Amino acid sequence: MKTIYIAGPFSAPTQIEREQNRLYAINIAAAVRKAGYAAICPHVESYLNEDALDEEGWIKHGLQLLSICDECYVIGDYQKSSGTMREIGFSEDHDIPLRRAFFALDGLVVGDFQLWRNCQKR
Repeated sequence: MKTIYIAGPFSAPTQIEREQNRLYAINIAAAVRKAGYAAICPHVESYLNEDALDEEGWIKHGLQLLSICDECYVIGDYQKSSGTMREIGFSEDHDIPLRRAFFALDGLVVGDFQLWRNCQKR
């Protein structure tokens, strides 16, 4: 079974925005599991343990989990998240395929991350 890491923003200026980021990631992870893959979503793990580590500790923890995954799905407004950008860099450095994932009317859509990134630069 393929293991998918969910990389997306968590930190935000307000608690409501953090919860929105977390719920979006949790829903993506649920869709990944429904598609038949294992999902690793640090947003879920931090839900009850948010204060167990500082931000840098959570990022390092996430990178360790990412290192055992087959693919990395990038979600949300990742450009504004330094943690997600580090996860993207780690994936690139360790040849972990990156995919862009989001919800559309028909459910979860997963596409080529590099193609998405190149389109965003235009």
